[in-house]
Amino acid sequence: MFMWFFYLFAFLFFLPLPTFAVDIISERLSIYGYSAFNFCISTKNKIGLGLPYECQSKGGSFAQALFASFFEFEPFEKARFLSEIEMKYVPELEIFGKIEAKKNQDKYEVEYDDKGAGKVLVEGFGEIDIAFAFFEYRFIDLLVFRAGKYLNPFGLYLEKRDAVPVYLFALLPSIYRKLPDIGTLIPLYNHGIQLRGELPFLGYVVQVANGRGSVANAIDRNADKAIGAHIFARVPGGKLTGSMIGGDFYTDKDFDNKRQTTFGGFALLSISEVGPGHLQLLGEMAYTRIAEVKAVAGYGLLGYSLTIQSFALTPYFITDGFAKIKAKVTNSIGGGLAFDYNTLRIKTQVLNVREKNGDSSIVFAFGIALAF
Repeated sequence: MFMWFFYLFAFLFFLPLPTFAVDIISERLSIYGYSAFNFCISTKNKIGLGLPYECQSKGGSFAQALFASFFEFEPFEKARFLSEIEMKYVPELEIFGKIEAKKNQDKYEVEYDDKGAGKVLVEGFGEIDIAFAFFEYRFIDLLVFRAGKYLNPFGLYLEKRDAVPVYLFALLPSIYRKLPDIGTLIPLYNHGIQLRGELPFLGYVVQVANGRGSVANAIDRNADKAIGAHIFARVPGGKLTGSMIGGDFYTDKDFDNKRQTTFGGFALLSISEVGPGHLQLLGEMAYTRIAEVKAVAGYGLLGYSLTIQSFALTPYFITDGFAKIKAKVTNSIGGGLAFDYNTLRIKTQVLNVREKNGDSSIVFAFGIALAF
């Protein structure tokens, strides 16, 4: 008889535990994300501004489609895990051909063929990957420890690169793209550790990480480690709320053991109550050196936002360019329009690109982004 009472007690005691566990997880787990869809068309089949694959076509392309989910879990107070899973169409695997290694090297390169590949390695229409995943512990606001794979802290937008609805522009400026004969000024992601902190009027990040390697920055094949710093000061209140100024430093060695060092600076002036809306003036500049190659890149943007209840309309003007030191500049000038409704952003952009050889072309881009 005693055993029956024991089993009954155990059953009644453990029965609510799964529900209790679900409640605890649901309280500590947040799921959110965004989706993006772009179209781009140009008057030339090849443009030297480092524009995305879909822009390198007179016929235009809807090649960029992305769905991303963020999973944020807080196991206990002051700690969190954050990861992003991306599902995206990858034209370089589907259209542009076979991924091969250079002769006598392990480094992967992409062979482009806009008429179709002789051999396609992936028969799907994209890929699913973990864009980043890291653990973070907040001792105080001015001292936060982060470890894992994360977006590199650089400039105004690199850590916000995956928050597409944040962008006014449909095409990222050259400072954030892979540039012809130069490459990227800084890796988009890194594997390592950070110390960071933030107050209403200032913030900083310092990091030690793998840096570039044979496969992006996931595998570091040299003994060198990347070192980076990101600092900024901002206005916490008043008519200039959100205005900021800051700088960056980053250095590492690539797969070929060549050191790349990049210095950057950025500024944002945001003025509210300018007529019925608010004015934004922002710009970024970066200098990079890879072995004996030196280059600069930068852009400036002027925009005016008019907000009525849940709607916002922002026309803007942008100029962008890059060049090797003592070489001719590849630049663009243009404008765009961003329309917002709650978390939906629809954006258009037109650029007149002038290359270093004097050739020019027109690029038009259209994008839709939705945060959820």
